[in-house]
Amino acid sequence: MLVSNWTALYMHNDQGVLTSSFTALQFKAHGGSVGNQPLLIQLIVSGNPAGSYVDINAYGGPLQAGKWVTIAIPMTSFNIPASTPATGFWLQSNTANDAGTAYFDDFVFLSKPLPPPSNITVTVMPAPKPTYTLSNMLFGINWASAAQLAANKYTANRWGGNAVTRYAWDLDVQNHASDWFFEGIPNPIADESKLPYGTSSDAFINTTLQAGAEPIVTLPMIGWSPKDRTYRWSFSVAKYGAQQKTDPYHTDAGNGIKTDGKTDVVGNDPTDTDRPIDPSYVVKWLDHITEAFGPDKVKYFEMDNEPGLWSSTHRDVHPAPLSYDELWNRTLLYVSAIKAKYPNVKLMGPVPWGWCAYLYSPQDGCSAGPDQAAHGGLKFMEYYISKVAEHK
Repeated sequence: MLVSNWTALYMHNDQGVLTSSFTALQFKAHGGSVGNQPLLIQLIVSGNPAGSYVDINAYGGPLQAGKWVTIAIPMTSFNIPASTPATGFWLQSNTANDAGTAYFDDFVFLSKPLPPPSNITVTVMPAPKPTYTLSNMLFGINWASAAQLAANKYTANRWGGNAVTRYAWDLDVQNHASDWFFEGIPNPIADESKLPYGTSSDAFINTTLQAGAEPIVTLPMIGWSPKDRTYRWSFSVAKYGAQQKTDPYHTDAGNGIKTDGKTDVVGNDPTDTDRPIDPSYVVKWLDHITEAFGPDKVKYFEMDNEPGLWSSTHRDVHPAPLSYDELWNRTLLYVSAIKAKYPNVKLMGPVPWGWCAYLYSPQDGCSAGPDQAAHGGLKFMEYYISKVAEHK
């Protein structure tokens, strides 16, 4: 805070602090480049100053230039009744002059020591036997190689990440989205005439099964997938204008941001790179996996990857932020189709990107908003789980 003209720093707590429960208010203070600032502190009760002003320099000061000092002010110095809850305090400049900037940190009320125990009987009981076990599927990894699986004995190996949200299993093409200029890049394959056999996903599953681990395969649910094995990109400079960055190896492939560095290119045509898909396309992939590896060999599947980021990572095909209803409706549509033919598979979702995605929909942003209010005020994942329970 700038110590001048009687300014003050105010700290507030709605519930209040019962001063009789504590011995002192302690904090750290730094005198900035000047030091020796004249400062007073006073407790606040129900929004009004109460008791006495206390000179903080009398309890650990004066403030030092370029150095932190610890200030500890006894609660009795504030002269308020012990039964009165303090709802805050303020630190106030005790001068009208400019005394420089002071810094404060680590405010804490120091508790009174507990009375010594007496007449305590300690009974030692044998620990109960565990009534639960941990799944060995906890020890998984993403994209492990055969050597890594052999060396570390991972129990699960995940085919996941941004580039598989729009993986074309029948063509072996991955759109790398915002990670690499929204490019649909064909994976190398020995014999294209044998597609969909011999793909990188087939190799991944085979490697994982041979190592004795469980493959976890991400299934696309965004509704788009690369349309052929031609190298394509979503934001052509020739078609959509100059952009902030381009692929150094394919200079027509832009990053979808205009040259001002902050404005997205909008209105692009998703069919420049992709074709629309529906649940039948995903079910056919499970048909292929079953034919290639045998019934129930691959048991675990994830419903897409980080759908909460579709409107940024995959904004070339899904520019609108995801809502409660869209996530659930897409999940129900795809899961129903899969379970109708493959009732024994284990489906997992919705694979959130981070903490914010557990609580709020992208349509609301990272805080409560109209989308949450329209769904009974339930948190994003709370609502999702409630819908899953309805259809169990």
